[in-house]
This record gives sequence, C-alpha cells and structure tokens, in this order.
Amino acid sequence: MEQWSKVSISKMVELAKRRNKNSGEFFVHDLSYRFDSIEDYSCDIVLCALALHYLEDWTYTIQAFHRVLKP
Repeated sequence: MEQWSKVSISKMVELAKRRNKNSGEFFVHDLSYRFDSIEDYSCDIVLCALALHYLEDWTYTIQAFHRVLKP
C-alpha cells in the first residue's frame, strides 16, 4: 500500500459507496492479514481491485476469498 495514500484509498471507498447508493459493504483491508470479520459463505462477490499484484503469495488470499463466497 506504499504507493497509495490513505486519503486516495478512503476516497475510492467513498466513491464506491456513493456509486452503489450505499448498497453493499465497502472497506479497505491489508491482505497480508486475515479477515475473520467476514463470515463464511456470506458474500455474493469479492472485488479486489489494484491489490493482488502487490502480494508475493496469493495462496492464503484466494483461499480466504473462497471461504467467504457463497457456493
């Protein structure tokens, strides 16, 4: 996240909320840490824009996406 300022990231979340009329949940998360706050099989979609290429190993992240997506 070094290249992105906290202001620009916050602005991206704000714009996503506005464009979607506050429908859905939008947040910023450091993918190098677990995101246990999301329940298993609770998401219709996971959108991870401009982030995966920063990770050395995608294994855990993809497993976490799989865990939270509805079957």
